[in-house]
Amino acid sequence: MSAILKSIALALVVFASGCATKTAEVALVTDANGKLKSAQIAKTSGDPALDKRALGIARKRFTKVVPVPAKDKTYMQPVEFKLN
Repeated sequence: MSAILKSIALALVVFASGCATKTAEVALVTDANGKLKSAQIAKTSGDPALDKRALGIARKRFTKVVPVPAKDKTYMQPVEFKLN
């Protein structure tokens, strides 16, 4: 199935279920010791409140998602919100 058809199918499922989603992408950067140095929104969800929440979620889950982080590396973490 082409990417366009998959997108349309996903949009139809979301529409049919009455549930919309928004996704923010967070850039998480480690320092020379592999510790989380910074987190910032790389791609906005379009909602500043959700973006702020995405930053907190990504920071909190970082050690679970990346148990042994590399030194001086940027990790991209999407955070999806399902809206009613």
